[in-house]
Amino acid sequence: MVRRLTRPCRFILSALLATAAALVLFHRHRSSSFSIDEWDRDDAATDPPRHLPLLIWSNWYGWKDFWEGRGIDYCGTGKPACIVTHDRSMLEHSPVVLFHNADFNPKDIPKREKGKPWVLFGRDAPIDNPWQLDPHLMRHFDLSMTHRTDSDFPIPWFDRSLVDEALRPLDDKRIAAKFSRFYDLPPLVWAENECNPPSRYPALVRELQKHVPMHSYGECENTLPKGRDFRQAESHVRVIEPYKFVLVTEYATCDQFVQSKLMNAFRAGIVPVVDGPSNYSQIAPSPNAIIHVNDFASLADLAAYLVKAANDKQLYLKHLDYRTPEGRTSAAQAAWRKFWGVTMERGEWSGWCHMCAYATRRHFAKLRRVFPDHKAFVRAFQYRLTDQMTWHDRDPRLPPSPHVVSFLQSIPEPGNSGYDDDPEDGLAKIKSEFSVQAADQSCVVGKWAELDVSQRVHANRTLVAKLWKQVQERLKAGLDPLMSAEDEQDQVDEDDKLDVNYADYPSLVAKAKLV
Repeated sequence: MVRRLTRPCRFILSALLATAAALVLFHRHRSSSFSIDEWDRDDAATDPPRHLPLLIWSNWYGWKDFWEGRGIDYCGTGKPACIVTHDRSMLEHSPVVLFHNADFNPKDIPKREKGKPWVLFGRDAPIDNPWQLDPHLMRHFDLSMTHRTDSDFPIPWFDRSLVDEALRPLDDKRIAAKFSRFYDLPPLVWAENECNPPSRYPALVRELQKHVPMHSYGECENTLPKGRDFRQAESHVRVIEPYKFVLVTEYATCDQFVQSKLMNAFRAGIVPVVDGPSNYSQIAPSPNAIIHVNDFASLADLAAYLVKAANDKQLYLKHLDYRTPEGRTSAAQAAWRKFWGVTMERGEWSGWCHMCAYATRRHFAKLRRVFPDHKAFVRAFQYRLTDQMTWHDRDPRLPPSPHVVSFLQSIPEPGNSGYDDDPEDGLAKIKSEFSVQAADQSCVVGKWAELDVSQRVHANRTLVAKLWKQVQERLKAGLDPLMSAEDEQDQVDEDDKLDVNYADYPSLVAKAKLV
């Protein structure tokens, strides 16, 4: 039989329960509100934004809202931490201001804000945007997000798939088939549909065909029966896979400007022959992985080497050494794999997530200045941030996320970050955070493009005088002398917007000398 509590006992028990409940409520209120008390100051009366805005001030290839609302994750979390916007009213809230290189207009720029970096972004070859040759215009920008691996936030054309495909072991059966007496394909293949300027490579193909057998797919110099078009194949890789060498043509030989055609060669497990940037060290899995036209005195010498390697299995396999067990474990291979497999795991989106992480750190470094000490700063936010550094009301009864605490503790003390420096000083003196972007002189006209222009000119003497006259007229008008007539009017329209005289640039004068 259960004994009933006496009235005094019930009263004492009720009092104890009420006291315990009051203590719990007080603790909960204190835990959830102390950060608000710390944060609620005259100069910082609002919470951090749930998702940090990244403002693109310019259009994107003419589109006014192409990137609007796209979520960018804080690297490693897989969840959105930043939201890209074209809404210029968000200028005050965005820690950075981005400008697309193909749409930059120096007459349409915001007022400079103290400590807010301007970022030039885009994956176009710099030669497509001649204004990038102007050092006065390039000094507008503090950071870059481009195709180059030495950019502050690289957004290359490759991603982790480059590593996965390039490092597959050699297919011994396929190699044996390519060197069997039944193999009847020519050693070299080319697949290209860009036949018009600035892609002037049909001349190269015609020249190589004089010295080495080759197949050409696509609309340019097609040497196969009618109807054989590589676009009808399952993939570009499947078309080139049976051959030993593939001609990889880039429309501009700008530093590190390499598009998907080179990656397709690695995926296919064949050797690419390239006329692109002089330095492929950050892109090629090994120094032997590519054959560069610049390594030969003439196209005839290049063709002779291809014929020799096509008939010498050991010489050919030298260019596939990165797929051997020894090559896959080399120190150089490890560094290459780390960059493309970790840092640039997601290619272009890796660059964006690094940009988001950078902007987030700048945002919280600015908030840090509000607090009297670092302990108060950490205490104010440790319960209010998710692992991707977005704001929420966290249950104070749970311990703060170690990831969040580590992030908050890593924010530098005011005065140690350089974030307060005046932008009029160039912002370049801040450790390696900012470096004023220099005029981009990394693009040259490739040998093969010069060959094509040369052949066109010599084919018709009358064309020489006519073409030279056109070049002079285009230079006087500030236009690219090798630009197509259709693109010329587009450039005129763009020049009217930019009010930039390109005729002063040595690179364009050098182009004129080709004719």
